[in-house]
Amino acid sequence: MKSETEDYFYNLTVDSSNSIVTATAKIDELKSYTGVVFLVQENGETTTVVVTCETNAPSKTPPQSPQLNGSQPACPAGSSKVE
Repeated sequence: MKSETEDYFYNLTVDSSNSIVTATAKIDELKSYTGVVFLVQENGETTTVVVTCETNAPSKTPPQSPQLNGSQPACPAGSSKVE
């Protein structure tokens, strides 16, 4: 994965329970993004839950990491889930 393009800086962090990727805008008019793949235990099995959040307005700061409410991801304040 490239660490940057003309419009964004990218960062990937992986640990034992999730992977987080951010896309930080380099240009004032663009939104920034945070995506997470969570490992979740459900009914004795490990499954994945994926969410991508974007800033509600153009920003050079990506959203903070989404959190799980049970097994449902929630984007932090100032950002919205990308459908």
